[in-house]
Amino acid sequence: MSHESHRELLEEIARAADQAVRALALGSWRGPSFPELERFRGLQERFGSEFPVPGDEVKFWETLWLRTDLLHEQWKRIEKVARRAGAGTASTLQPALDEGRCALYEWARSFVSDHAPVTPSAAHFELGITARSPDFRGLRERLE
Repeated sequence: MSHESHRELLEEIARAADQAVRALALGSWRGPSFPELERFRGLQERFGSEFPVPGDEVKFWETLWLRTDLLHEQWKRIEKVARRAGAGTASTLQPALDEGRCALYEWARSFVSDHAPVTPSAAHFELGITARSPDFRGLRERLE
């Protein structure tokens, strides 16, 4: 998949997250099935299976970090609204939310081990980024 097509997929994922958030906020979700969340999870699977593999080291880490962070933020949004919807909603959905987020982490770990041009520690060393850096999340500025 091209980078542009993958970016469009990210936009579709954001729309699916919006629909899940809307269903939770309006209280239209009731019961064991949550089609909006299932659609979101299905798009996440497509996100991983169709992720483009940049050849350039910096582009690889930048693309991986930024795009998976966008997806992670969508999970956080859904979880936040589920908590606001009530304790029952949050406790019912928490296993599905944790499972989806865990699937994202496992995919990223697998993707890195299969496709990374350099190891993460070497990339961080080359970029001067450590976990203790106060601007650890400011990866984009460092890369640029």
